[in-house]
Amino acid sequence: ATGVLRWRLTLDTIIEGLAKRPAARLDPEVLDVLRVASYQLLHLTRVPAPAVVDDAVEMTRAARKRSAAGLVNAVLRALVRQRGRLPLPERRLFIGEQPVKNRDRVRQFRDRFAEAIPRERAAVAAFTAFQSI
Repeated sequence: ATGVLRWRLTLDTIIEGLAKRPAARLDPEVLDVLRVASYQLLHLTRVPAPAVVDDAVEMTRAARKRSAAGLVNAVLRALVRQRGRLPLPERRLFIGEQPVKNRDRVRQFRDRFAEAIPRERAAVAAFTAFQSI
């Protein structure tokens, strides 16, 4: 789960490209299944790709999202086929390069810790905490 959270921005970008729709338009349960399965296909090798796809489709059906099972299957099979040549998102390593909503979250973390530690250390702590989300 930690890897999925850490790679969330990249996974969402890949899923959006393969699904041809914004992640915000997908059901949260379906998006979660796609994130976990995509991470497993891209970063883990113990389970064969067809088994990952099949499990993801079954999890989608178990979440009572039967109509989305075909989408999950199509997105993950496309991911398997295109693994080596996927367009990765641009690198966003610094607070100033994060989307506005993310910068606001970093500021909230910083402000929460600002009373306890000096401002510079609070900014570093908030950024580090945000990167692990």
